Amino acid sequence: YWDLMNSSEKYDKIPEIWEGHNVADYIDPDIMQKLEELEKEEELRTAAGEYDSESDSEDEEMGEIRRLAKQIREKKKLKILQSKEKNTQGPRMPRTAKKVQRKVLEDEMRSLGVDMDDKDNAHYAVQAR
Repeated sequence: YWDLMNSSEKYDKIPEIWEGHNVADYIDPDIMQKLEELEKEEELRTAAGEYDSESDSEDEEMGEIRRLAKQIREKKKLKILQSKEKNTQGPRMPRTAKKVQRKVLEDEMRSLGVDMDDKDNAHYAVQAR
């Protein structure tokens, strides 16, 4: 214990050193009292209904977002399965060389529920010019 920074630590009742730190410095004598207070506080919160889960708390907009996300995930899985069905062994065509028809893209987006009314100012329409 000759290299301890605090010389009073040399005479601790439990002079356990772990990774250069005296373990007794981290022992809280009031830990049980604090634990009981926290448990009482949690009982009060539980009695007040703070932890009750409300499944109806999700609003209509969030439900719509979740449905759209589910459709997108299903569409991705379908595309992956279609790609696996092709089982092409030849050279791959880069994305820039592949042309996606505008009508196909618009139909896919409409089927996912995206509003395609103002499509003339859309990014893909500007890129096509």
